Amino acid sequence: MGFSAGARFAWNQEPAPFDEVYGAVHAIDLPFVFGNFGRNVFSYAFSRQNQPGRLKLSDLMIDSVRNFVHTGSPQHRGLGRTWQQWPTSLVLDADNQHVHLGSATNQ
Repeated sequence: MGFSAGARFAWNQEPAPFDEVYGAVHAIDLPFVFGNFGRNVFSYAFSRQNQPGRLKLSDLMIDSVRNFVHTGSPQHRGLGRTWQQWPTSLVLDADNQHVHLGSATNQ
C-alpha cells in the first residue's frame, strides 16, 4: 500500500501589487521545488524581503521531494509535523521570515 499525499501551496509573499493581482499562481511552486530563484517568469515575485522565508520553504519542499523519491513518503524530520494521507493536505506557506505549515481537508 503506497502513501497518498496531498499538498496545497499557499505562499503569497510577492511584493505589491503582485500579491493582490496574482497570489499563489499556477506553477509558482516549481522554483521552490527546484530551488531555482534566478531569472524566470516568476522573478517579479522574489524579493530580498521575502528571501529568508522563501528559501526555508524551498528547503523543506526539496527535502520532501527527495524523501518521496527515496522512500515513497514525503515525510521527513524537518517538517516538524506528520504529513497526513489524503484527504488531508499539508498546506505549505511562509511569511517573509518563517515557514508556516498547516493542514486542510480536501472534499
